[in-house]
Amino acid sequence: MKTLKEIHAEAKKYAPNDESKQDAFVQGARWALTGKYYKEADMYPELAQLGQCTVLHVEEPPSFEDWWNAYAKKRGRKKAEAKWNKLSYADKIACMKVVSDYVASTPDVTYRKDPLTYLNGECWNDEIIIKPNNEQQRAQRLAERTANLINSAYRQ
Repeated sequence: MKTLKEIHAEAKKYAPNDESKQDAFVQGARWALTGKYYKEADMYPELAQLGQCTVLHVEEPPSFEDWWNAYAKKRGRKKAEAKWNKLSYADKIACMKVVSDYVASTPDVTYRKDPLTYLNGECWNDEIIIKPNNEQQRAQRLAERTANLINSAYRQ
């Protein structure tokens, strides 16, 4: 599926009677091909009503300012912004989705990666390890002790 005509034909096969599913299919396919989200906009409403013209515009990617504020470690802004501007649209979206989880997993800013390091290493693709709180640690230790006691009693 490379052309818009082919995408629409596949969408009609996918959901012959449901126009909303067809629209979702087309948007997903277009994003998969281009990495951009498209939203229809009528540039010339009088022609669009006649069905002669529909113009598409691309939604804006997340801004560096949004990411900078969400990351909450203010160091090396100029280089980090230059790196952010070089990222693809899909990478910016992925980075924005994960940044809040990463910040929550590293509440002490001292141990959080510098912004430029985070971007250069594409750390939004890394696994986020959430540290268990005290109650979870206590419960885990208790379970381990209980298992050890059961094992030692079983061996005797």
